[in-house]
Amino acid sequence: MPFPVGQFMETALNRAGRTPGCSGKAGVGFTLIELLVVIAIIAILAAMLLPSLSRARQKSQGVACLNHLKQLITAATLYAGDYRDFWPLNNAGDDNVDLANPPVGYIPKVWVEGREGSNLTDERTADGMVSERVSLLAPYLKSKRVFRCPGDTKPWRINNQWVTRPRSYGMNAYVGWNTGPWSGMPNAQVYRIFRKTADSQNATMIFVFGEIHPSSLCRPMFGINMDSQTLYHFPGNYHGRISNFVFADGHTEVHRWFDSQFNDPAPAPANWHAHTANTVKPSSYGDLNWLKTHATLRN
Repeated sequence: MPFPVGQFMETALNRAGRTPGCSGKAGVGFTLIELLVVIAIIAILAAMLLPSLSRARQKSQGVACLNHLKQLITAATLYAGDYRDFWPLNNAGDDNVDLANPPVGYIPKVWVEGREGSNLTDERTADGMVSERVSLLAPYLKSKRVFRCPGDTKPWRINNQWVTRPRSYGMNAYVGWNTGPWSGMPNAQVYRIFRKTADSQNATMIFVFGEIHPSSLCRPMFGINMDSQTLYHFPGNYHGRISNFVFADGHTEVHRWFDSQFNDPAPAPANWHAHTANTVKPSSYGDLNWLKTHATLRN
């Protein structure tokens, strides 16, 4: 038999002398049991609603994140339109340049400049991401907020202060790469580097930008080890057990990971940046294979 909440509340209010039309007699007030029951009911309702509100917020942030990725791929496509169909350059970046005050005559070398924890550390240095003096996509993107996922809200302690990370995304190392290998990646001898938009015959399959785990994020690229069962960069999980990507043809995709190693791994690796040493578990091979097959193709 369901608990008669309405009847209980009506009775309690009548006893308190608060029902419309009640006599002028002073109410006897709530008993302690009645108050406890009301508090318990409110707590139960709150417990039922909070998860729904949390999921709604997470979904809203995920939609906003996909919009940011759309803006990134649009900017990259506009860049290609202005530069003979070449994707904006992608490489390890320059972690020595002062992003807020680059040297006179400095030539931008990468789609967005800055290394997390080195010279990309706060809102001031984050201005370099939208400075035409240091970042190639700056003429096409005027808001530095586009480079950060709305779900990336975890505070980050650096230089004895708490800050919000400036960037949440990396560019696929097999797209636009223009220098030699970095820590053995990418392997251009075996795998294709997509330097022009016209090179992307499988444009629906190759991702250009994707979310990187905040503890793994460092340089501008999203690294993938194609010839080993190791993770170069851990994917980001700002919206639950998923990561957001945008592909060469412009479409965005929400990919769900199956194994815990791709879902904010716990325990965390001893070194998030041991790019050739973070071996995945056999249960993660399926997730790693998805990442590889959407990074590049064999020559």
